[in-house]
Amino acid sequence: MTDWIWAVLVAVGVWLTTHGWSSQHLLAGFAGGIARAVISKSGTLTERIVGGFTGSLFAVYLTPLIAWFLGIPDPSIVNAIAFSVGLLGLHIGELALALAKGWARNPGKFKEDMRELLLRILTKKE
Repeated sequence: MTDWIWAVLVAVGVWLTTHGWSSQHLLAGFAGGIARAVISKSGTLTERIVGGFTGSLFAVYLTPLIAWFLGIPDPSIVNAIAFSVGLLGLHIGELALALAKGWARNPGKFKEDMRELLLRILTKKE
């Protein structure tokens, strides 16, 4: 029953490796996405599997960026980052989807919210 999942993971891993991406990040992200789906205990089996793939995609694309930004060269720590990004990947996707839906309903409010956020970040509290 799960043979197709492994076949897809292997195929994507080979494709990513040939294009310079780490298959370890893919597997760590998939494990993080599945761990998040198991912890949440909501959704169907299909939604949980899709959550695993979503976590793996976030891990593959964001882990090298985060490791570079933090200056972490150790592969074991980078794999831990990939697992964490996979665990949080679905939350990041849900947040992006909620922001997009809010912007579609009211584009002006999104601009105001972003302006307010930037002002909070850039201004100093006394």
